[in-house]
Amino acid sequence: MKPAKLHAATVADWGNRLRTGARFKRPGAKTIHVGYAADSVNKCVETINRLLQIAVEHGAIMRNPLDAAPPNLRLRHPVRPKKPVLPSTEMMRKLFDEIEKPIEVPTELANLAASFSPLLNRERLDVGEFARYLAYSGNRLSEAGAMTWDRVKERTLKIPGTKTQAAEREIPQIPSMITLLEKIRARRVAADPGTDPAKLTGPIFRVKECQKS
Repeated sequence: MKPAKLHAATVADWGNRLRTGARFKRPGAKTIHVGYAADSVNKCVETINRLLQIAVEHGAIMRNPLDAAPPNLRLRHPVRPKKPVLPSTEMMRKLFDEIEKPIEVPTELANLAASFSPLLNRERLDVGEFARYLAYSGNRLSEAGAMTWDRVKERTLKIPGTKTQAAEREIPQIPSMITLLEKIRARRVAADPGTDPAKLTGPIFRVKECQKS
């Protein structure tokens, strides 16, 4: 539709149809959803509003019809954000401990598991430590995966920039973070006794995700 034919009621009706009747399927999903979220509809209406402002600036219409919309016309839909239910500190500790807990091998399978259980248990430690780091630092997955030992300062961490967080930044190390990094450092040194703890290099973590665990 040309800008001159767009009225506030037209936009309101379009938004209502998006909110209640529009059918769409997210990429990779099997089910069809009916109705967009209120926040998505409001962004669409705001885009139309901006386009109408541009039409006014270029002389295509005299005024933006949405500016004179009657009060009883609903252009934007109420957004009711869900309040997150966050686990307690104790519950988070139990979660991390469960991730890191060694695998219990039945006695009858002990000989069979002898070759692979140490590897699996080491991986469980790697994943648990990565999960703890994410909780203590607030880093994104990409930032945590890119952390190297040279970025660990005495009391701060130098976080690498990513696509969504272009600039590098420094964050303070909380006591839990200091303890975690000391534990990881000690484990690396124990695996290679000739390593100087103060001269560790390379990535801090051997994994880059912990969702499956």
